[in-house]
Amino acid sequence: MITSAWGSQCIYIFGEIGEQTQGLPWVRQFFEGNDVVSEMQPQFYLVTYQHVTHVYHRGASCCRYYLLRQGHYCASCPLISQEERLQRQQAWMKHVIES
Repeated sequence: MITSAWGSQCIYIFGEIGEQTQGLPWVRQFFEGNDVVSEMQPQFYLVTYQHVTHVYHRGASCCRYYLLRQGHYCASCPLISQEERLQRQQAWMKHVIES
């Protein structure tokens, strides 16, 4: 879970000072190696909605928030399909862009 947090914070910071996509080379270099941190790195990918591109990730592990009564699967959850993950992220982008 910590590697997902590191990766998402990095992408967020790059988005604040420029474009999120500029953070991809840095975060990929950060996770290079053959240790447990490298093995547990999130998978980053681009999602575009109306000519706006954001960087999202699939976590390497599940936080298990869905097990709580009020819980649900997170948009980065590795237990949901890539298709559902993309649908959620595009819906979020639509909400943010069109609001």
